[in-house]
Amino acid sequence: MEKVIEGVLAEAKAVVAAVEAAPAEVVAAVEAEVTRIEIAVEEKLNIRNIENEFLKTSAEMTRLQAVLSNLQKQFPAYIESLKNKYKVDITKYNFDAVTLGFVRK
Repeated sequence: MEKVIEGVLAEAKAVVAAVEAAPAEVVAAVEAEVTRIEIAVEEKLNIRNIENEFLKTSAEMTRLQAVLSNLQKQFPAYIESLKNKYKVDITKYNFDAVTLGFVRK
């Protein structure tokens, strides 16, 4: 009788080991077949919102770069017009951007 019990226990242990190994095989088989994993609608919406903000910010940066470039051209041209208006001798005076006036060199 003991031999029968030992045989049944050994067989049960073998079945348990086979059952425990089966999920790993199933997972491996399923993973091999999976080509796309869907994400939740809210997560997709969050991604689109981030992309939209990125594009809006990028467009705003482009606009601001154009404004900056224009201002960089306007500043020296305006200083030049002031120099001509006040007949400033550039060899003797420099424009001081802090005091906003022409100062002797």
